[in-house]
Amino acid sequence: EADIATAIAAGGITLSTHEAITVSDAVTVAQANSFQAATDGVITATLSDHAAGTLAGLNGTGNAYTVTVTGSADAADLNTIDGATTVTVDASGVTALTGVEADIANAIAAGGITLSTHEAVTVSDAVTVAQANGIQAVTDGVITATLSDTSAATLAGLNGTGNAYTVTVAAGSAAAADLNAIDAATTVAVGASAVTTLTGLEADIATAVAAGGITLSTHEAITVSDAVTVAQANSFQAVTDGVITATLSDTSAATLAGLNGTGNAYTVTVTGSANAADLNTIDGATTVTVDASGVTTLTGLESDIATAVAAGGITLSTHEAITVSDAVTVAQANSFQAATDGVITATLSDTSAATLAGLNGTGNAYTVTVTGSADAGDLNTIDAATTVTVDASGVTALTGVE
Repeated sequence: EADIATAIAAGGITLSTHEAITVSDAVTVAQANSFQAATDGVITATLSDHAAGTLAGLNGTGNAYTVTVTGSADAADLNTIDGATTVTVDASGVTALTGVEADIANAIAAGGITLSTHEAVTVSDAVTVAQANGIQAVTDGVITATLSDTSAATLAGLNGTGNAYTVTVAAGSAAAADLNAIDAATTVAVGASAVTTLTGLEADIATAVAAGGITLSTHEAITVSDAVTVAQANSFQAVTDGVITATLSDTSAATLAGLNGTGNAYTVTVTGSANAADLNTIDGATTVTVDASGVTTLTGLESDIATAVAAGGITLSTHEAITVSDAVTVAQANSFQAATDGVITATLSDTSAATLAGLNGTGNAYTVTVTGSADAGDLNTIDAATTVTVDASGVTALTGVE
């Protein structure tokens, strides 16, 4: 280089300014540029500089520079270096590639630049899923980028894991499986606070709501596509005040009465024996009519049973047996008789024969105690209304026709 520099600078030597120059030792960018200023011929040289920012200062094009780039490199600089030499740029020592997406895309696709396929990539402008995947396809280094796509379904198409993608999911519905896929693709917390409805299988939703890498609003509605237990429904209730829409797999009234929250759209089917208080609790937990048509026996206090049989939100079969745990009046017993043709088991609080003779229906298991004066016809009517022996031992006067 020193000899060539002396020759082209010598006042006593006239060159054509078109001669090619081949340098046998390494040169700096400044030295290469001084030769470029003196000739439009091809310069063949090895550059001693290795910083991309410095090498991007090479002037001219079409020269045969052997260039080795190391450390962090801006993609725009690599592209500039590539444009300055006809020799493939050795960028295998680059550990981090930075810049806007267009420049990075050019650099990694360039036939004139050799990268290691292990470099980290940091993109300074927003990228689409397709663009991120394009970068992922050529390096196993960590990609740091902000995604411009906001659809969960689109973002779930991100390839690779362990990248540092900043992701924001748009308002609207999002499948939990998609959110989980996005979470697996990035080490940065997924911004899903705008999601208004979270949908999918219970397992996927459970994973999403428990994930430390997904930020939800705690107000999103949840729609579960497969059946859930009470425990699973309650776990969702604990993380959102949005409406949960789900079908319950549990059918025991006692279990279903453990549902937390109100205003959810639970589809519930109750079978077997059911306590009326439990049915009322279930009814309070869901806006969907409770299917209790499979209940064979309704039990509990009179007030609870009365509420259950009158509730617009509970569908009974009208054939269920009813067992009342506290005493009832004739009027209360008759209201149950009007709602079912099943056997009613109850103790009557009324003791007047005339009042008790007002019992409707037959075949019920009423425990009846009659006191005071009683008309025999009334006693016979009471007897026909119950399968339990009428206790008339307290009757003091029996009247009636022979």
